[in-house]
Amino acid sequence: MPRDARAKAIQADAGDHAGSAGAHDRPFEDMIAAVARAVGSLGVSPNALSCASVVPAAAAIVATATGDFVLAIVLMALSGLCDLLDGPLARITGKTTRFGALLDSTLDRFADAAPLIGLCVFYSGHGWVCLIPAATLFAAYTVSYVRARAEGLGVRLPPLWMRRTGRLGVIVAALLLAPVSLSMTSIPAPLTLGIIALLGVLSLAASLHALIVAARILNAGPR
Repeated sequence: MPRDARAKAIQADAGDHAGSAGAHDRPFEDMIAAVARAVGSLGVSPNALSCASVVPAAAAIVATATGDFVLAIVLMALSGLCDLLDGPLARITGKTTRFGALLDSTLDRFADAAPLIGLCVFYSGHGWVCLIPAATLFAAYTVSYVRARAEGLGVRLPPLWMRRTGRLGVIVAALLLAPVSLSMTSIPAPLTLGIIALLGVLSLAASLHALIVAARILNAGPR
């Protein structure tokens, strides 16, 4: 679903939110626009809404670190709702700015990191496995960096896989499977850890794929 110019035009991982719109998207877009108008009527600015997304994201770190994964998902959803509304709010109120786009993109990075930071703390008492969420965080950011750096070189990459929404969906699925235990290990939420590890591997593969695509475009075009 397309995002408006303010919130996503210069996003660090431009294209993570990219997609093709269709007629089936219109009811959802209309609903989001209606909510954005209601928020705007309260005098809330787009930048304030972007900043507000940090509060539930920070709370999600604590919830994940303490093993309250359902609450963490709710807080992640609340943070995501703020991120979903700030762009339409900017368009409706005529407050689209380049700084607003940069601010939104920067705060998105914090929201993305929140559950993985919490998982690092959650697994900190179980040896080296606490490094798995940290490694996945690094791998996920590599996807965004490759895309952003390519755009800095004038290369507009097509929508690739393991974009932001996909990564967040995998993390939510991992948290939902936390209650499942395995008799072969004493590590809590083993399926969660396994899925997070898989996410890291897939993110690295996506980064490599993005590099290959960028190389083809750069080598084919004028230097």
